[in-house]
Amino acid sequence: MSRVDVVFGAGGPTGRVCVERLLSLGGTVRAVVRSPEKYADVFRAHANLEVVRGDVTDKESVKSCLKGAQGVIFAVSAAKYFDTKTVDNESVGTVAACSKEAGVERVVLISSALATRKNRFKPLRIVLNKIRWKLMDHKFQGEEKLRNSGVKYTVIRPGHLTDKPMGGSILRTVQGDKTSSGDISVSRSNVAVVCCAALTDPKTENRTFELFSKDSDTCPSVDQQLLSLFDNLEAGHDQ
Repeated sequence: MSRVDVVFGAGGPTGRVCVERLLSLGGTVRAVVRSPEKYADVFRAHANLEVVRGDVTDKESVKSCLKGAQGVIFAVSAAKYFDTKTVDNESVGTVAACSKEAGVERVVLISSALATRKNRFKPLRIVLNKIRWKLMDHKFQGEEKLRNSGVKYTVIRPGHLTDKPMGGSILRTVQGDKTSSGDISVSRSNVAVVCCAALTDPKTENRTFELFSKDSDTCPSVDQQLLSLFDNLEAGHDQ
């Protein structure tokens, strides 16, 4: 039986590239969206792709989506101003608990740099917390629910997301919710590559880290960088 990986939030810009990356790696990909009919022309036809209806705020729906799954990528974030508590916080806990019950091997959560309260006075975090109701506070609380769920996890906190293509940059991991020196952005495509690798890499098990990149014309390929990208990750850098 082939491996099954589930992407919650597959209809979003980051979720979509996670789906594409997983398909390129083989195995079955279950793309979870609220309204599959809206995405009939979005996802390319692929024998290993299942586009299914699901809602992270509905426990029974989550359970159904997780049947037979080995890996989960949570790429959901609230679209409406007051939905942050439900989506970015409580729904992470729901997916984590259901994943634990279903025997999922790893849950990868896409969170955000500056999520922790130690950065609460930084201007950018203050702005992000106002774009959606306490967005960063709820993202951190969602992280905590995942970390305390008992399921094996990886929390990835990317910097400013761009739509640049995969590759073309040097990836850097940082821990402790610190910003990287230099560029604090990273492309969605590169985030997807890292998320998909984290699903099975033992060095990312129960680890939390920030992800940034720096444009470069002479950098190794992303796949080459993945060989050592996670080497220095340590436990205990969640705050």
